[in-house]
Amino acid sequence: MKRIRITAVFTAILMSMIFLAGCSLKPTALGVAKKAADKMSKVESLRGNVTIEYEGDISYGVLSGDIGITLDQDVESCSKTGVTHMNGTASASVMGMDAGIPVEIYLQGEEGKVTGYVSADGKNWISREQSVSTSEPNALLGLGIIKKILDKEIEAELLEEPETIGGKEAYVLHVTLRGEIVREIMRELLLSLGQDAAAADEADLTDVSVDAVMYVWKDTYQIAGIRMDCTSLGNVMIREIAGDNGIEVETKKFVISYTADEYDTVDDLQIPQEVIDSSQSGTASILENLLP
Repeated sequence: MKRIRITAVFTAILMSMIFLAGCSLKPTALGVAKKAADKMSKVESLRGNVTIEYEGDISYGVLSGDIGITLDQDVESCSKTGVTHMNGTASASVMGMDAGIPVEIYLQGEEGKVTGYVSADGKNWISREQSVSTSEPNALLGLGIIKKILDKEIEAELLEEPETIGGKEAYVLHVTLRGEIVREIMRELLLSLGQDAAAADEADLTDVSVDAVMYVWKDTYQIAGIRMDCTSLGNVMIREIAGDNGIEVETKKFVISYTADEYDTVDDLQIPQEVIDSSQSGTASILENLLP
């Protein structure tokens, strides 16, 4: 009987140690990504903010100077309707000349194509339909990155210290992106700027990488935000946008940041009928409207 009791005590102690060890296991990058993927797969809408900051040196013939471009846009998206709405401002400083414009964009995503409506003055709308060949989920908002982590195509590092995003603690995942997901980032950027997204398909991204940090809320495992250093992508994008017009740009800073505000609060998002009816088909490059 005494031996049985001693055995029972040791068994209880062992089970307690196993239980406590399990409770104290540290989260892993893959574990956080799996939970985030499961949570985000159930998300039907989002609201947040996207900022793009660009700095570089520009030269045209004998002229040279600095160039700075900033886009600050509130974004809302609804998977049920396939509509994304962005509204904000764009500003630029080129060789000492400053300019700023309001920017509002609607994107309607369908199988194999995206229809965009762009206004750079708050009144007139330009519409454009583009074919989009992509198998990647949204990269700018982090979904494509999670997919790559789970597919073990990229390696993620979970930083030890969490950060506070929107008043809540968040896990911090660090990744370096290359290849097709960088192409998708470029494609989404071109669409958001009113440019031809097909340029991303032709771009040489061999030497391009994007250093990204993703934030995942600890309590909900939803994506809280993402910050991408796209400096090495900047020169490629500018070449594709500018073409052969004699303009040379050397990128010094190109950072894209997304911060989530809330999920599943947009019940229905549609493109206003007056926007569709008043729009004229054509090209509407935000940069062409912005740069002096």
